[in-house]
Amino acid sequence: MAQRHQIYLVPGFFGFARLGDLNYFHYVQDALTAEMSRLGADVQVIPVDTLPTASIVRRGRRLLHTMRANECDKADAIHIIGHSTGGLDARVVTSPALVLDPARPHHDVIEKIRTVVTLATPHFGTPIAGFFTTAYGKNLLQLLSLLTLTASSQVPAEALSLGFRMVTRMQGTIGITDSVLIELTEMLLRDFTPDRREMVRAFMQEIWNDQGALLQLTPEAMDLFNAAIQNHPEVRYLSFVNAAPPPSRVPPPEAALNPLSAVAYFLYRFMWDAVADFHPHYPYHHLTPHDQARWEAMLRLPLDSHTNDGVVPSRSMFWGECVGALRGDHLDLVGHFGRPTARRRTTDWLRTGSGFGDAAFIGLYRQIARHLVLAAPPPLEQIAPPTYT
Repeated sequence: MAQRHQIYLVPGFFGFARLGDLNYFHYVQDALTAEMSRLGADVQVIPVDTLPTASIVRRGRRLLHTMRANECDKADAIHIIGHSTGGLDARVVTSPALVLDPARPHHDVIEKIRTVVTLATPHFGTPIAGFFTTAYGKNLLQLLSLLTLTASSQVPAEALSLGFRMVTRMQGTIGITDSVLIELTEMLLRDFTPDRREMVRAFMQEIWNDQGALLQLTPEAMDLFNAAIQNHPEVRYLSFVNAAPPPSRVPPPEAALNPLSAVAYFLYRFMWDAVADFHPHYPYHHLTPHDQARWEAMLRLPLDSHTNDGVVPSRSMFWGECVGALRGDHLDLVGHFGRPTARRRTTDWLRTGSGFGDAAFIGLYRQIARHLVLAAPPPLEQIAPPTYT
């Protein structure tokens, strides 16, 4: 009889399992189910409806609650796949020294967990988290939340124009004012149904109410997190690293003609530069020359302290056993790449020109599935090509 596997998908920053017709992990869930079934595994893939910007411990409790609610005790093997901050939630739940619920210790749950897979996770922090704690940064956080929730919708021309003015202000010292943000919010939501408008407002209110993760994701705070949160000796910790090409210093020609392209260009340029601003006293993962050459060949990018995916430094993503490196941005890895279609509902506000596509996406989750089922899966190079188009 086949082993019964449960896979929990934990969202990252702005995380939600589903909001209206927008599904954070929809294509991941499909890809994993197909690959696990192809390997003969009896699998249940469960997206976790987490708290978007709450503290990592609060998010970890939500993950534990979801696992218990889905009768994790009946599974033969549990695996957790965490995207971005979701990878830290998985580390919190599996840490042998941390008691998330004093009334009900979760040792029985940990005993079933076989694998933690982290994708684009800031194990050593990300500099942009500190910026999000500033007055301007909190408004940028609201802007990114709006873009996440409305990127698959038809954006009014006047909203694009206003968004363009906002992101170009971020390049200077004016910042984003509350009144401009409110104006943009109303523009973006005006064509939504009342129910969806209410869902979006509730989601954004949740972000405003608890931003504990912002402080915890700085490199300074993650220095302490890593000293306190231990790996469980019976759990395999696998990590995937990704990187996007640095933005051009000159806007692309289409930015002069297309307001959406202009917004995407300036937003990505601002985000990449903010993430690249590392602190020398809080270094990221150290690489041997051999490993650095291997991962750089797959990324087709240098892998230094400035390299990032638009949200997280690439050198911050290493934890446990690194089993793959992909050229793609922060949203690419969870299926939000390219323009939305009738079949694909995406949140792709990161337009990085990474070249990430369906072949890379399927290759990634084929590799993950094999790691969860097979004792000795082939290396990533033998499953997905090292260059992606």
